[in-house]
Amino acid sequence: MTGNLYLKSDNRMHFAIANEDGNARMWLYKDKGGDGVRLNNGVDGGGEFVFGNNGQFYSPSNLHAGGAILANDGNVYGSLWGNQYISAWLNSQFAARDNNINVRATIDWVKQNFVQNIDLTAPQTIQFWDGKGYPRTTDGAAMYNFQMVGGSSNVGWFEVRYTRKFINDTWHVIN
Repeated sequence: MTGNLYLKSDNRMHFAIANEDGNARMWLYKDKGGDGVRLNNGVDGGGEFVFGNNGQFYSPSNLHAGGAILANDGNVYGSLWGNQYISAWLNSQFAARDNNINVRATIDWVKQNFVQNIDLTAPQTIQFWDGKGYPRTTDGAAMYNFQMVGGSSNVGWFEVRYTRKFINDTWHVIN
């Protein structure tokens, strides 16, 4: 045969390849207004493949591309996943992560052992004069706004702010 082969009808028409005994090995058809071209595996079974008029392709079972497989449940098999299905690969990755989770720092351990914040306390005014001695309350403090009145009394004042750190939900003054 040369040229085109036409089957004309508004009803379903099949193109078939048949065995000598009359059993169809393959059916190819498209219904008028149907969802796409259908390819049926005939007497050998296996279901229909549909080349949809919406651009989609349907296979009744797994799709193979080289060594990779897209399973009919959505699972993917291939060398990228260590020659196993992605579900098995992910499960092994999660298991390895979960097996090592106890050697990691928890948020409670981090809060107990690391500084979460640093700030300065509110200013405190400390006065001094001759004979009062060294004000010990200034250990670890930063001094601001120093003022001294001259004369024989040597009276003065200064403001201090203590540096403090926040560890485990508690402020601690740094001395």
